[in-house]
Amino acid sequence: MDTAFRRMTSLLERRYHSFFPADRAVPFALRTDTGLSHTFGSGTPAFAIIARNTSGIAALTTLDASRIAEAYMRGDLD
Repeated sequence: MDTAFRRMTSLLERRYHSFFPADRAVPFALRTDTGLSHTFGSGTPAFAIIARNTSGIAALTTLDASRIAEAYMRGDLD
């Protein structure tokens, strides 16, 4: 899960910086049940997404809203 989490955070970090202008970025955290954590942006995270398992990480990696919503409904993400 550690390798998949690092790969996902790297992908999302690039997307985060391309999506938000520097002065309007909203910091947030990604966490796992195993204690892995990554904060996007600077400052205190406004919210956290918790990947409960590798299926949650896989859904986030796709950046597909439907797959992420389905993972949330299954309990793979909180």
